[in-house]
Amino acid sequence: WFFILVSFAQGFGMSLVMPGVSMTVNLLAPPTKRGSLMSLTITCQALMRVLAPILAGPLYDIDKASPFLVMLGALAVSFLFEVLLIFRVPRISQLAIEKKDQTEATFSDEEAETKALLENFRRSSEQITALLSNWQAKRADFEAGKSIDELG
Repeated sequence: WFFILVSFAQGFGMSLVMPGVSMTVNLLAPPTKRGSLMSLTITCQALMRVLAPILAGPLYDIDKASPFLVMLGALAVSFLFEVLLIFRVPRISQLAIEKKDQTEATFSDEEAETKALLENFRRSSEQITALLSNWQAKRADFEAGKSIDELG
């Protein structure tokens, strides 16, 4: 039962961590490098899932407590990293606000461009409709027997 409980706790913890990692990469990475940095993050996580048992096996052969002591040290380093990251949270929040402002500015620029394109398209379609109506009128006159000189 203990193994099932620990596995459940690990899965629950990972489900909380992964969206945070994705959000952090999304906020801090420039738009052109987001995909590559996200794939690098996921690759490192998968690599550590493979390497951890490979590295823990020989440590366990040395001493049964050594894998746990190494993980305790990694946990302490991770905790220190988190403490340092907490001091950067206002910076990350500020980046999120700046990114939102840039996105809104980009959308308003794109919206103005789209409106201009739609207006040009409307004018062009009106011109094409007028030309088509003129052509149909001349065709009807031509079929009615008017000469080309009379059609103008």
